[in-house]
Amino acid sequence: MVGGGRTIFQRHKVSSFYFNRTWQEYKDGFGSLSSDHWLGLDKLYYLTNSHVFTAIFYMKLANSSFYQHYYREFVVMNETNNYQMTFALAVPHTITPLGDSLTAVKNQYFSTYDNDNDNSSRNCALDMRSGWWYNDCAPCNPNGELLKPTPKF
Repeated sequence: MVGGGRTIFQRHKVSSFYFNRTWQEYKDGFGSLSSDHWLGLDKLYYLTNSHVFTAIFYMKLANSSFYQHYYREFVVMNETNNYQMTFALAVPHTITPLGDSLTAVKNQYFSTYDNDNDNSSRNCALDMRSGWWYNDCAPCNPNGELLKPTPKF
């Protein structure tokens, strides 16, 4: 996007909002743009194939630690290619103590519980309870169930 505009394609902040959805729901998008949502794989395809994009993943962990990762030339392919995701490189200075979140799933196809496209003998989307670009049920799962903070007594 010219001028550095941003499009938020995923937001997951409320523990009661579930991303365990069908292929069609991930394709079309769901939720509310003002709250938790998934923009839609078709929209991601059109956006990332019309301009050169840098994807920025902001993550706040249950312990309130905050991290961000940058991935240059982020692209999502079309449905015929199972919305395969790739990028040119992770920007090295953004690698955090969490490690590099997406390299393990680079070039993977999108999977949901009803459309298993990962490299595992298991159905990662079913096991992880969310759609994502899984490799072999990799630990990168930003659409998964959020952990609720432990109460302090």
